[in-house]
Amino acid sequence: MAKKKKLAKKAVSEKSITSIVNALQEVRNSEYVKNIDLFENDFQRIIDRLQDESFRLAVVGEFSSGKSTFLNALIGKDLLKHGVKETTATITEIHNKKIERSETYLDVYYLNGKVEKEISADNITDYTATGSSKHEVANEIEKVVINCKILDSDAKVCFVDTPGLNGIADKHREKTIEEIKNAHACIYMMQIRGLGQTDIDFLKYITNYQHNIIFVQNFIDELKELEGETPEQKVQQQKKIIEETIISKNPNIHYEIIPVSARKALIAKSLDFDTYNGESLTEDLRDALYDESCFDDVFNVINNLMDHNEKEKIQQKDAVAVAINLLENLKEVVTFDNDKEIRNWETSIEGRNSENYKRIIEALEDNKQLYIKKLNDYLEAETSEIRKANKKELDEGVQRIEESVKQVFSDINVVSEFENYVKNQLSVYLYQSVTSLDETITKHMNTKLENMVANAVLRIKQYTGTENNSAKYESFEATIIESNVKSFTKEEDEISKLQRELSEKKALDERADKEIQKKRAEISKIDLDIENQKTLIAQENNHKRAEISKLGTMPEKETKYRSETSYEYRGGLGILDAIFGPKEKTISVPYSDYSNQQRWKKKKSDIETKYKEKENQINAQSRMLETQKKQYDDEIKHLERTEAARKQDIKSTQSLLNTKIDYLKNQREKVKLEYLREAKKSMLESIHEYLYESIFEVISENTLSALEENNRRASQVVHSLFEVSFETRIKLLNKKLEQLNGTKTYGDTADLLTLIANCTNKLEGFLCL
Repeated sequence: MAKKKKLAKKAVSEKSITSIVNALQEVRNSEYVKNIDLFENDFQRIIDRLQDESFRLAVVGEFSSGKSTFLNALIGKDLLKHGVKETTATITEIHNKKIERSETYLDVYYLNGKVEKEISADNITDYTATGSSKHEVANEIEKVVINCKILDSDAKVCFVDTPGLNGIADKHREKTIEEIKNAHACIYMMQIRGLGQTDIDFLKYITNYQHNIIFVQNFIDELKELEGETPEQKVQQQKKIIEETIISKNPNIHYEIIPVSARKALIAKSLDFDTYNGESLTEDLRDALYDESCFDDVFNVINNLMDHNEKEKIQQKDAVAVAINLLENLKEVVTFDNDKEIRNWETSIEGRNSENYKRIIEALEDNKQLYIKKLNDYLEAETSEIRKANKKELDEGVQRIEESVKQVFSDINVVSEFENYVKNQLSVYLYQSVTSLDETITKHMNTKLENMVANAVLRIKQYTGTENNSAKYESFEATIIESNVKSFTKEEDEISKLQRELSEKKALDERADKEIQKKRAEISKIDLDIENQKTLIAQENNHKRAEISKLGTMPEKETKYRSETSYEYRGGLGILDAIFGPKEKTISVPYSDYSNQQRWKKKKSDIETKYKEKENQINAQSRMLETQKKQYDDEIKHLERTEAARKQDIKSTQSLLNTKIDYLKNQREKVKLEYLREAKKSMLESIHEYLYESIFEVISENTLSALEENNRRASQVVHSLFEVSFETRIKLLNKKLEQLNGTKTYGDTADLLTLIANCTNKLEGFLCL
């Protein structure tokens, strides 16, 4: 049962949020709000907050508040740069993901809509730092999202690193304020000295939009406890300042103050550090540092805030409270404009006329019975010969109308002008002429009827300011005769065929022009290639001479000596030769060595052969280009000869087409003139029949009926006429009064004030759930 109640309550809450969003969108979409960007943007931000399912925390602080160190401690990695000078030039969001810390990556969103996904976190300064050499960060990048593990769960939590409050980069403060407005809560980093006047002024401003603030008193490890400065004393000191300067003026603010050492927490969690104060970071030392940092208090407060937020929908109520405040501001502006418009209306001519009509209506209704009594006193009977005068006046009037139409027709000599007059003017003219005639006859008849009804009609006009109703008659329907106009289908088909042929020839001519231009461009390119080939030959010759020059002059032959062994006989009788053999003798023999000279010649021959092959290749390429150029030249000459003949053909075709068009135009004019004569004759016959068989009878019968009725029931007619005239006058005055009220300039602002009131009531009702 409890679970069902919880689900029912959640469904009601979701329905209420939808209803609130619709109400706020209705206010935002009004033309008045659309013309004020500040209101329009603020309403959209509130709507986005109501529809956002994630829990957003905007982290705000001056550059020396340790904001980047705090965020690095959340990430568990020394990723964001930190220092006493500004370093962040755009919004950086840190999203909780159920991944390992080593898997941290970036998503970059550009102002032009481009998105880069899964970028290495090591490159973060290229996308966030004011001194980035890769991007103008403040002007190019909308935000950078760091995806990493912050919590042990996959809760949708987003920490937003704002650019700062006292940044010198463009748009820093504006971006920070915008993120605070969009966040469900704000983490405000405090320097070691605590809150200064700049912080207090900024906090007073943002509390109009943000009611949940977590104050983080950083640098508790740097407090001088020997001088009596403890974290507890620092928290109490800052709490007093917050209560006196901020909470006293806005009691709806919910806040916590947490003393931490972001530096110790970062060193304890990050593997980027391996020593602390010269001591190796063991697991025990890391645990001790983390305990001393009090950083778990931050997570505890955030978890409590998220739990409370989920249970009570705090972020939605905060957004609704901000919306109510915004509606009050809008109401003040709209009320000022509405009051001004009402004053302007009351002093305008329309406003004063509206009051005059109201007084006239009241006077008529108050004096109605008095007017009836006066009419009865003045009523008397009188009969005259009105019938004969009415018939004569009607006959003469119908003749004048018919003659005037004949005169108009005689001045028209163009079929289109005649058709336009018949369709758009003739019926109107006949109606106006007959109406004028009827009004004239009625006017004269009413003058004679004054003897019969005494001064009753004059009194009715005086009392009510209205005339009697005119006779009802049919309007003239102008129908132009259908004429058997000659068909020019054959001529039109010939012209259409020539036009198609001409278009095709012109298109072919344009394609030929383009082809000639294309081939000329190719020839220019070939000329350039030929010049390049010549240049290349010259370069290769230069290279050949340079290489041969490096060989130097051909070396001279060398005289060398080699040892040779010879034998000579010892002489005598040959006994010694027989015993010892011939005597061995070694001598040095000179010879010429040509090997260096041959090697030099071989190298020179190789160089000349190499460059000769290159030159042959280049010359072959040049001959091929020359052949291709000549081919293009021949094709261009052929195209130009063909084009000249085609242009002459186009000229002849155009001339023939113009001749046929002129002939067709002349033939059509002749047919139209004949048709015009027949159409005028037929139309005049129709007008004569309409005037004498319809209008004449209707007006005659109406005037006769009016005479008989006034003679038989004079009293009843006068009283009936008075009632009708009186009611008509009242309706006319009320209609004019409505028309004047329709010109009120304060209607839109009045409707918007009603819309604001209804929306405010709906939002206040939600806060009471």
